[in-house]
Amino acid sequence: MGHDHSHDHSVALVNVTQPNPVPPRFGVHVANGGLDVSVVARLATHVDFCVLDLDDSETRYALIPSNEGIWHGHINGLGVGTRYGFRADGPWDPDRGFFYNPAKFLLDPYGRGLEGSVDMSAAVYGHIVDENLYPTPYPLGGRLLDSRGQAPCSVVVVPASPWHQSHASRGKRRLCTRSMSRALRRTCRVFLANYREHTRAWHILRQWIT
Repeated sequence: MGHDHSHDHSVALVNVTQPNPVPPRFGVHVANGGLDVSVVARLATHVDFCVLDLDDSETRYALIPSNEGIWHGHINGLGVGTRYGFRADGPWDPDRGFFYNPAKFLLDPYGRGLEGSVDMSAAVYGHIVDENLYPTPYPLGGRLLDSRGQAPCSVVVVPASPWHQSHASRGKRRLCTRSMSRALRRTCRVFLANYREHTRAWHILRQWIT
């Protein structure tokens, strides 16, 4: 990446050289002594898989691009319990729906584990805001303020067992899925309630989430 948006955080940069053997299997999966990683970002120019260590340091693994817009890789030595997120660089054009900002620590859209919550501060906004969290310029300008620590992270969890197993197991999975969905909805509601007050792009974001 052209810029390091780590601020005071310790950051290590690693280029992934081993591909995910099955790139269309989206998300992060435990496999072959490590993690298979795959995420779609068709207009991105760079995507990092970002792992958070216990000492709050961050290791950014630069994923391998593909012609299909899939960014992927296999990372050895990581497994269940890994806390992570993504950073994506690319075009910034809010009027066209492009909000790529590598300073923002992103959740895994295919993730099954979540840790933390959203701190509604200036850091979680992709655009520039004033002390009251209102957009200062219009069109919206991108803000290179690191959101790590102000936003939740994804967590690698134990792989689910096959869906054809017992009704009891399916019931537990449904309960877990509903609980996870409620947590994500609560996070989205908090974010959207604030975003609704502080940006003119609320109607666009509402269409995406709801």
